[in-house]
Amino acid sequence: MELLVANDPGTKPISTPAPCNRKEALTSPWWQGYYEAEQAEMESHAKNGTWKLIPRNEVPSGATILRDRWAYSDKLAPNGNKIERFKARLTAMGCFQKPGVDYGETYASVMSTRTFRMLLQIYNSDKSHQMLHWDVSTAFIHAPLQERVYMRQASGHETKGKETWVYQLIKALYGTKQAARAWQQHLAKLLIKMKCSPLLLDPATYVRRDGDAFLMIGTHVDDLFVLFNKGGTRLKDDVWKYLNEELTIKSMGDAVWTLQMSINRDPDSGVLKISQGSFTKEVLRRFNMQNVKVASTPAVETGDEAMINETDLPSTSEEKEEIGQLPFLELIGCLWWLAQMTRPDIFVALQQASKWVARPSAKLWRWLTRIVRYLSGTINMGLVYRRNPEAPALKAFVDAAYADTDGCKSTAGWVYMFQGAMTAYDSITIKRIVTSSTEAECNALTIVGKENTWQRRIYQGLTGV
Repeated sequence: MELLVANDPGTKPISTPAPCNRKEALTSPWWQGYYEAEQAEMESHAKNGTWKLIPRNEVPSGATILRDRWAYSDKLAPNGNKIERFKARLTAMGCFQKPGVDYGETYASVMSTRTFRMLLQIYNSDKSHQMLHWDVSTAFIHAPLQERVYMRQASGHETKGKETWVYQLIKALYGTKQAARAWQQHLAKLLIKMKCSPLLLDPATYVRRDGDAFLMIGTHVDDLFVLFNKGGTRLKDDVWKYLNEELTIKSMGDAVWTLQMSINRDPDSGVLKISQGSFTKEVLRRFNMQNVKVASTPAVETGDEAMINETDLPSTSEEKEEIGQLPFLELIGCLWWLAQMTRPDIFVALQQASKWVARPSAKLWRWLTRIVRYLSGTINMGLVYRRNPEAPALKAFVDAAYADTDGCKSTAGWVYMFQGAMTAYDSITIKRIVTSSTEAECNALTIVGKENTWQRRIYQGLTGV
């Protein structure tokens, strides 16, 4: 088979998906680029000592030997207009691992989005503050494994003369069930050793103080967001030097692009904006909605129109088959990421639509399409934070509706402000049956009171007040 060798990622259209497996990669016009990414991945493992190669007959009887799998992706440039580089990741097929034998605990937390927005407002509160973005390359393979895990050799990179031998994993590998937890525990040990203390209510966020100098580090898997003031520069340098000795880490400069989110800050005017224009465009491309008609609002249905009745459900086999092919869950998942990160304006409409995901219908798809049509006309809209020294440290707004049309249950909505910036918001259906608007509002106050306790403790942990 003759292979094409185009390897310039900038020549690949962003609408063309990355290969799903190695068989597809081999026939891709950009195979050479993906192969070079594979080689870089293997070199990283060799340098790190991720595994040791052992004869197959040394594997204990009954032990699981996992299959390997190559995963490919295209790294977009920050503006989202072109592909910056190809990525290839060697993964283990952890779906074959046996609980209690091949792995134990698997839970691993990441920094809360609410905490991250508080960090952004602290960053914006003083023009001398800095926030850097550090990226740990192949993060999981730095974390030692406690269990014995075996895997077949990487496809296409078998050791000559030892093709039947297998890997005994020494470090965590992407795809294994315990990899994320092992990495989080390893990173925590490193940061705690550098006197960075995790917050009690958000253990993926760390703080170090020395007099007026402070250093705050929010972690999201392999991304570290490092916030510090002028006096904290020394603390930042100490942590960077130590992590650089223990991990393969690189500085991405100021935090301007992360979690599919753009961060634009004007330190002189004290205005910071977070938005997800590139991700919104990606959603439009992914669901083939680039040319939809723009809508002025995310939803128009009210009262009985906001219900899905039996008459709205598909009745014939042809209708059921047609509705079954529509990607309801995928679209709702993408929209929820937007709503939770930077687009509170679609929160209520999406929450109402999500109630009916178990009963898919043409009407529900029309609701979701309406939200997408609204987003297509407001692609660059986002949250804007303004520096306001006179704003109260914490402030909340809450409201409740006595009953809606969904089983006469009340709905509560609230917004939480930190130094004048929106850091948390939600709209939920209260599960309790209430008998008056006063009771509904008291329920809503209870909910926002819980959020107030959480926000206050995070604020105290971050600021030391």
